[in-house]
Amino acid sequence: MKMPAYRMMFAALSVGVCGSLFGQLAVTPALPERAWTRKMWLPRFDAKKALAEQGGYDIVFLGDSITHGWESKGAKVWAANFAEGTYKALNCGISGDRTEHVLWRLYNGQLANLSPKAFVLMIGTNNTGHRDVESEPPTDTILGIQSIVDHLKSKYPQAKIIMHPIFPRGATVKDPLRVRNDLVNSEIKAFADGKRVLWCDFNSRLLTTNGVMETSMAKDLLHPGEPGYVIWAEELKPFLDYALGRTKKAPKSTAPVAMTSLPKTGPVTTIPKIKNHWLNNPKKSVQPRIREKRAEQCANAERYYDAIMIGDSITHFWDRKGNVDVFNAKFKGYKILNVGFGGDRTQNTLWNILHGGILDGVHTRVVTLMIGTNNTWSDTPEDIAAGIKACVEAIRKKQPQAKLLLMPLLPREVAHKRPNRDYTRKNGEIVMPKQIKVNELIRPLADGKDVIWFDLTKQFTDSEGLPDVKLLPDGTHPGPEGYTVWADAFLPHLKEICGK
Repeated sequence: MKMPAYRMMFAALSVGVCGSLFGQLAVTPALPERAWTRKMWLPRFDAKKALAEQGGYDIVFLGDSITHGWESKGAKVWAANFAEGTYKALNCGISGDRTEHVLWRLYNGQLANLSPKAFVLMIGTNNTGHRDVESEPPTDTILGIQSIVDHLKSKYPQAKIIMHPIFPRGATVKDPLRVRNDLVNSEIKAFADGKRVLWCDFNSRLLTTNGVMETSMAKDLLHPGEPGYVIWAEELKPFLDYALGRTKKAPKSTAPVAMTSLPKTGPVTTIPKIKNHWLNNPKKSVQPRIREKRAEQCANAERYYDAIMIGDSITHFWDRKGNVDVFNAKFKGYKILNVGFGGDRTQNTLWNILHGGILDGVHTRVVTLMIGTNNTWSDTPEDIAAGIKACVEAIRKKQPQAKLLLMPLLPREVAHKRPNRDYTRKNGEIVMPKQIKVNELIRPLADGKDVIWFDLTKQFTDSEGLPDVKLLPDGTHPGPEGYTVWADAFLPHLKEICGK
């Protein structure tokens, strides 16, 4: 009998590790590589696939060992709630699974022709528990979970998806793996729209009021015992009833949000947060920029850059048509990663630095940073400066050997040039004084040695002291001429630091 293709792929893992060391593993469908799974994983995959082929299931549970555990520690609870009668559920949890393993199962027919009305999804703790942040930053785990949700939404448009946050692990809120999971949970909640994708969060019920995981709930501080499965069933049933059409109003989680050690106080400019637009691009044809840039970075086998550019749309737009020609011509021979994200504020950039992987697992000689202009609409100069300082400190910690070129905010005004209208600058005074104050506050962060003040203010200001519309056509963003000025000013620093 001919061996199925997936079994041949699996057999090949006995002589090598699945995936590259630094590849974007969480979003790439893959078979598990651990030796112990080879005896368990494929037989369970085949068994669940056979059950799916028989049909008759309205609900599919997807996950790792915690979901798999419905058949051991949670067996009595499952039998009482999901095995017979009211809910017809298929448990497709497999111990040890990470996001890429669930993706592989979905892409390789585990659910056969099944058309469930609801999916119950909880995945990710093995991504954070089995890999360090250099091989998988929180952003990649988030993207892995998003990939599963997107596939389910596309493949099963009639089904509701009930998402759980990753369950608590570790004894306290300060446990490093708990913290990583909390970072992921803080962002994946955004995937739930309250209609197709529902958010069912009862993590606080698995913990004491001060966030402690007790061994009576999870003996190993990870896998719930029977009391945890009782809570899970209680919390899940209202969501299943809605998904099955038995109730009309979508339920919401009633349990308090679990205690976490993630920062909640202080200036909003210093609290890391993903810019959701670049995680969920509303244009279906456009690859979300976070995913695109992580893929570009992971494809760099050398793991080296001469420079990494960090910022908002002003940095992002080096990638735009016309501007990219300037980039390619001026920086020929240099390896530069542009991780500017349009619309980002200091808190979004801080997330990318700390948790987005842009400075993890790579080595660079130079980092440029210009951020804060989008904060000027709502935040005080002092708070904006605090956010920029947090970014500077995070960069220095991630890439201590690199020179950091700290850029002040470029001149900016509100008015925009419009066709067939006189160009007006009447609103310029709203923004510029605040930017000038921010620049005064952050200037001392540059010590001239490790952090270098890279100031283009004079080049981008006209004789009236306002943004030069020849270089900044819309009053904010450089055009090709502006990026040429930027490149010409940057090149001497690049040549001196990189020695080429």
